[in-house]
Amino acid sequence: MKKILIIEDDSSIAELERDYLEINDFECEIAARGTTGLEKALAENFDLIIIDIMLPGMDGFEVITELRKTNARNIFVGEKYRYRENSRTWLGCGRLYDETVFTERTCRKS
Repeated sequence: MKKILIIEDDSSIAELERDYLEINDFECEIAARGTTGLEKALAENFDLIIIDIMLPGMDGFEVITELRKTNARNIFVGEKYRYRENSRTWLGCGRLYDETVFTERTCRKS
């Protein structure tokens, strides 16, 4: 079973994402703060991290920057962010997905 970390401070959005993914046989964990999400991401192996940009404690860009220092991970930025052009360059792209390229195929359970 694929394991997904959802880093989202809006509990209604996080729970909706979790419910949808669990119905489709994914195992999910939720972190409501950037710092907590980073700690979980570093402590466990996740197949995908869904992250919001605007987070308390540490924003999504800071979390992604720290994750990139350790191990390449699949990251989906779950926000239509205004910084699209700058962020792709700033984050080094790699396996970074956003809403414009994310499809069901990206997260297939194969």
